[in-house]
Amino acid sequence: AGSRDGAHNALLMRDVSAGLHPGGTVTDRRLDRMLEALAVMHARFWGDDTVADPGHELADVETLLTMVWPQSWPLMESNPEGLGMVQKGWQALLDLVEPDVRRTIEDVMAHPGPLVDALEAEPATLLHGDYRLDNLAVMPDESVIAFDWQYAARGPAVMDLAWLVVSGGVLELHGW
Repeated sequence: AGSRDGAHNALLMRDVSAGLHPGGTVTDRRLDRMLEALAVMHARFWGDDTVADPGHELADVETLLTMVWPQSWPLMESNPEGLGMVQKGWQALLDLVEPDVRRTIEDVMAHPGPLVDALEAEPATLLHGDYRLDNLAVMPDESVIAFDWQYAARGPAVMDLAWLVVSGGVLELHGW
């Protein structure tokens, strides 16, 4: 729950520590629950025009897509550890791919408009914006709690799915 009184804010959170991912490879059952919860949320808000209300202050597709791209790095300077991880990740990706793939990635990053337009043309729903293992709790009763909603957005459901798939431990589940 949250409350705002002028310049003062209060946040009340339920203890979800029993449902946090313990690390390592995620189990099939845990991943199934996370995917099911994501599908339920996306279905609930699929095509819901109220999600497009500017008063909700949701991120747009371009912001969500480019938030860790190199052109956004100056905005991350207040978090040097996080910025360092992002920079190392990008460098590792660019070092691993073939030169033609690297050029394509760099071209898309330099000119994201066509990708943003394609994503915005898809049916929209409410997005968590950072739907990954570290922001999810699968409780003992198997309910799923998503927290850390600062990147909530409106866009195609595939964007949340992509964040989950690249979470540490998910790809390893099937040996990817």
